[in-house]
Amino acid sequence: LADAYAASGEKHKAIEHYGRALEINPGYGDAYANLSTLVLGQGRVELARRLIGNALKLRPDRAEVWIKHGNIMAASSEDSLAEVSYRRAIEIDDDWAWAGHFNMGMLYLGRGDTLHARTQLQLALDKALSGRRPQETEPAIRNVLKNLQATGREHQR
Repeated sequence: LADAYAASGEKHKAIEHYGRALEINPGYGDAYANLSTLVLGQGRVELARRLIGNALKLRPDRAEVWIKHGNIMAASSEDSLAEVSYRRAIEIDDDWAWAGHFNMGMLYLGRGDTLHARTQLQLALDKALSGRRPQETEPAIRNVLKNLQATGREHQR
Protein backbone atom coordinates (compact mmCIF):
# COMPACT_ATOMS: atom_id res chain seq x y z
CA LEU A 1 0.00 0.00 0.00
CA ALA A 2 2.85 2.37 0.84
CA ASP A 3 4.37 1.80 -2.62
CA ALA A 4 1.04 2.69 -4.25
CA TYR A 5 0.79 5.91 -2.26
CA ALA A 6 4.38 6.82 -3.17
CA ALA A 7 3.74 6.11 -6.87
CA SER A 8 0.61 8.27 -6.86
CA GLY A 9 2.47 11.18 -5.25
CA GLU A 10 0.76 10.88 -1.86
CA LYS A 11 4.05 11.06 -0.04
CA HIS A 12 2.69 11.75 3.47
CA LYS A 13 0.45 8.68 3.28
CA ALA A 14 3.34 6.62 1.90
CA ILE A 15 5.56 7.71 4.79
CA GLU A 16 2.83 6.79 7.26
CA HIS A 17 2.36 3.34 5.73
CA TYR A 18 6.07 2.58 5.49
CA GLY A 19 6.27 3.49 9.19
CA ARG A 20 3.45 1.07 9.96
CA ALA A 21 5.10 -1.65 7.90
CA LEU A 22 8.32 -1.20 9.88
CA GLU A 23 6.43 -1.36 13.18
CA ILE A 24 5.03 -4.72 12.09
CA ASN A 25 8.24 -5.98 10.51
CA PRO A 26 11.44 -4.12 11.53
CA GLY A 27 13.40 -6.40 9.20
CA TYR A 28 11.71 -5.06 6.05
CA GLY A 29 14.77 -3.58 4.37
CA ASP A 30 13.03 -2.31 1.26
CA ALA A 31 10.68 -0.23 3.42
CA TYR A 32 13.67 1.49 5.01
CA ALA A 33 15.11 2.18 1.55
CA ASN A 34 11.87 3.55 0.12
CA LEU A 35 11.21 5.62 3.22
CA SER A 36 14.74 7.06 3.01
CA THR A 37 14.00 8.40 -0.47
CA LEU A 38 10.76 10.03 0.67
CA VAL A 39 12.28 11.77 3.68
CA LEU A 40 15.26 12.89 1.57
CA GLY A 41 12.71 14.60 -0.68
CA GLN A 42 11.52 16.49 2.40
CA GLY A 43 15.08 17.66 3.07
CA ARG A 44 15.51 15.40 6.10
CA VAL A 45 18.99 14.24 5.11
CA GLU A 46 20.14 12.89 8.48
CA LEU A 47 17.02 10.76 8.87
CA ALA A 48 17.42 9.55 5.28
CA ARG A 49 21.02 8.54 6.09
CA ARG A 50 19.91 6.53 9.12
CA LEU A 51 17.12 4.82 7.21
CA ILE A 52 19.28 3.88 4.23
CA GLY A 53 21.92 2.59 6.65
CA ASN A 54 19.29 0.25 8.11
CA ALA A 55 18.28 -0.81 4.61
CA LEU A 56 21.88 -1.66 3.70
CA LYS A 57 22.32 -3.74 6.84
CA LEU A 58 19.24 -5.75 5.89
CA ARG A 59 19.56 -5.80 2.08
CA PRO A 60 23.19 -5.39 0.98
CA ASP A 61 22.33 -7.66 -1.95
CA ARG A 62 19.89 -5.17 -3.56
CA ALA A 63 21.25 -2.85 -6.23
CA GLU A 64 18.29 -0.51 -5.79
CA VAL A 65 19.25 0.02 -2.15
CA TRP A 66 22.80 0.92 -3.20
CA ILE A 67 21.44 3.40 -5.78
CA LYS A 68 19.35 5.07 -3.07
CA HIS A 69 22.36 5.07 -0.74
CA GLY A 70 24.38 6.80 -3.45
CA ASN A 71 21.69 9.42 -3.96
CA ILE A 72 21.58 10.17 -0.25
CA MET A 73 25.38 10.38 -0.06
CA ALA A 74 25.36 12.75 -3.05
CA ALA A 75 22.74 14.89 -1.30
CA SER A 76 25.04 14.92 1.73
CA SER A 77 27.94 16.16 -0.48
CA GLU A 78 29.73 12.85 0.08
CA ASP A 79 30.51 12.32 -3.58
CA SER A 80 33.15 9.63 -3.08
CA LEU A 81 30.72 7.50 -1.04
CA ALA A 82 28.02 8.09 -3.64
CA GLU A 83 30.34 6.89 -6.39
CA VAL A 84 31.23 3.74 -4.42
CA SER A 85 27.53 3.02 -3.92
CA TYR A 86 26.71 3.46 -7.60
CA ARG A 87 29.59 1.18 -8.58
CA ARG A 88 28.38 -1.43 -6.10
CA ALA A 89 24.90 -1.34 -7.63
CA ILE A 90 26.39 -1.84 -11.10
CA GLU A 91 28.32 -4.88 -9.85
CA ILE A 92 25.32 -6.46 -8.12
CA ASP A 93 22.61 -6.35 -10.76
CA ASP A 94 22.92 -5.65 -14.47
CA ASP A 95 19.23 -4.64 -14.57
CA TRP A 96 20.14 -1.66 -12.37
CA ALA A 97 23.44 -0.83 -14.10
CA TRP A 98 21.77 1.89 -16.20
CA ALA A 99 20.74 3.68 -12.97
CA GLY A 100 24.21 3.36 -11.46
CA HIS A 101 25.86 4.78 -14.56
CA PHE A 102 23.23 7.51 -14.94
CA ASN A 103 23.56 8.68 -11.34
CA MET A 104 27.33 8.55 -11.53
CA GLY A 105 27.17 10.60 -14.73
CA MET A 106 25.01 13.19 -13.00
CA LEU A 107 27.42 13.22 -10.05
CA TYR A 108 30.34 13.93 -12.40
CA LEU A 109 28.30 16.54 -14.22
CA GLY A 110 27.62 18.29 -10.92
CA ARG A 111 31.38 18.42 -10.33
CA GLY A 112 31.91 19.90 -13.79
CA ASP A 113 33.68 16.78 -15.04
CA THR A 114 31.94 16.58 -18.41
CA LEU A 115 34.31 13.97 -19.88
CA HIS A 116 33.53 11.37 -17.19
CA ALA A 117 29.89 12.45 -17.11
CA ARG A 118 29.51 11.82 -20.84
CA THR A 119 31.19 8.40 -20.52
CA GLN A 120 28.91 7.33 -17.67
CA LEU A 121 25.80 8.66 -19.38
CA GLN A 122 26.64 6.80 -22.58
CA LEU A 123 27.12 3.62 -20.53
CA ALA A 124 23.74 4.29 -18.91
CA LEU A 125 22.13 4.60 -22.33
CA ASP A 126 23.79 1.41 -23.57
CA LYS A 127 22.60 -0.51 -20.49
CA ALA A 128 19.11 0.98 -20.74
CA LEU A 129 18.82 -0.13 -24.35
CA SER A 130 19.97 -3.67 -23.57
CA GLY A 131 18.07 -4.41 -20.37
CA ARG A 132 14.99 -3.93 -18.26
CA ARG A 133 14.38 -0.34 -17.26
CA PRO A 134 11.49 2.10 -16.91
CA GLN A 135 10.05 3.18 -20.25
CA GLU A 136 10.98 6.85 -19.83
CA THR A 137 14.65 6.06 -19.11
CA GLU A 138 16.03 6.04 -22.63
CA PRO A 139 14.61 9.42 -23.73
CA ALA A 140 15.67 11.02 -20.43
CA ILE A 141 19.27 9.82 -20.81
CA ARG A 142 19.35 10.90 -24.47
CA ASN A 143 18.09 14.34 -23.43
CA VAL A 144 20.86 14.77 -20.84
CA LEU A 145 23.48 13.66 -23.37
CA LYS A 146 22.05 16.05 -25.98
CA ASN A 147 22.15 18.96 -23.48
CA LEU A 148 25.68 18.02 -22.46
CA GLN A 149 26.76 17.96 -26.10
CA ALA A 150 25.13 21.37 -26.74
CA THR A 151 26.83 22.82 -23.66
CA GLY A 152 30.18 21.44 -24.84
CA ARG A 153 29.79 23.19 -28.21
CA GLU A 154 29.04 26.49 -26.50
CA HIS A 155 32.19 26.18 -24.37
CA GLN A 156 34.24 25.61 -27.52
CA ARG A 157 33.12 28.89 -29.11
